Amino acid sequence: MQSQLNYKVVPLGDVPREDLRHSDQDRQPLILVVHDEELVADCIATLLARSGFTARVAYNGKTALEMALDLRPELLLSDIGLRDIDGVQLAIAIVNAIPDCKILLFSGHDSYNDILTARQEGYDFPALLKPVHPADMLQRVREHLTTAPIQ
Repeated sequence: MQSQLNYKVVPLGDVPREDLRHSDQDRQPLILVVHDEELVADCIATLLARSGFTARVAYNGKTALEMALDLRPELLLSDIGLRDIDGVQLAIAIVNAIPDCKILLFSGHDSYNDILTARQEGYDFPALLKPVHPADMLQRVREHLTTAPIQ
C-alpha cells in the first residue's frame, strides 16, 4: 500500500538560494532544528545548510534541551507537537537557560493554545503554521536572526 503525503512536496532545487542566503560568510549562525519526524528535521537542516546556516538536529525535546545547553544556538526552530516535551515548554526552558537564543516555532496542529498560555506567562514566541513553503521558512529564519530577542 502506498502512503500519501499531506503536504505539497517542494524540491530543494525550487527553493531560491542566493537571495535568501545568509550574507555573513565568516560566521554561520547555529540553528537547532527540532522535530520528532526525522525526515522532516533532516530536510529542514539541509535547507538551512544550503542557505548558509549551520544546523544541528534533535529528534525529541529532551535531546534538544541537552544539545542547546551544550551548543548555545542562536535560534531554536522547533515543532510544537513533540512527543516527549511540548515544543513551547522546550522553548521556555531554552530561553531561560540561554536568554539570547531566538525562538521560531511551527506546528501542523492547533497548538496555539500552548502559545497563548506561554504569552500569559510572559513569553511571546512566533509560530508558523505547517505546511510552510521552504522559501517562507528561510525568510522568517533570516528575519529572526537579525532582530532583537523575542521574549
